[in-house]
Amino acid sequence: VTDKKIDPNQILFLGCSHTYGIGHATSDTVFTHVSSNALDKNPLVDAGPGLGNMNIECRWNRYNLKNATVVVQFTDMYRIQFNNAQKQAEHYDIHDSFVFTDEVLASEYIARVKRMANLFRTNDCKFCFFQIKSEYSEKVEILHEIDAILSQYPEYLYNKDWIVDYGLDGCHYGPKTHKIIANEIFNFLNVS
Repeated sequence: VTDKKIDPNQILFLGCSHTYGIGHATSDTVFTHVSSNALDKNPLVDAGPGLGNMNIECRWNRYNLKNATVVVQFTDMYRIQFNNAQKQAEHYDIHDSFVFTDEVLASEYIARVKRMANLFRTNDCKFCFFQIKSEYSEKVEILHEIDAILSQYPEYLYNKDWIVDYGLDGCHYGPKTHKIIANEIFNFLNVS
C-alpha cells in the first residue's frame, strides 16, 4: 500500500540500525538529522534495526514517492530474508551457504538497486543511496565488482574511506563517520 505521504519539507531515510541511530546517545549526531538540518528539511526515518535490503525495499513500497526526496542506506548483501526469517552471514547454516552464494546474493542486490532507481526516477524523486561497509569488504572480490556496477549510478555515494569512528556500542558508525555521510548527502542533494 503506497499511502504514506512524504511532505515536501521532509527527507525519507530508509535503512537499518545505522539509519535508526543505534550507537548514538542522541539523534543530533545521526546522519539523518545532520544532513536534514543542513538542507533545512525534516527527517522522516523509517529504519529496521537488524533487517536487510529486502525489508528496506518493502518499506519504500509503502510510500507515495511522487516528487519525494529519499536517501537509502543499504545493508551489506549478506543479510538475507526468507520464510519470515532474517539471517546474517555469520549465522548461515550449511544449507544457506550452498544456496546463498556470493554470486546469487550479488545478483539479487544489484537487481534490487535497479528496481529502486527505476521506481524513484519514474516518480521524479530526488534521491541518493549508499551501502554500509565493514572491515572485511576490501578482502571480498565480488564486493569490488558490485561497487564498480553501482558507480554507474549517478545517485550512488561511494563510501570507501568514510568509517573513521564507532558509536557508543563499539560496532555501529560513530558521530564523525555520520558527519562524513551527512556531508556527502548534503553535497549531493543540495546540487541535484
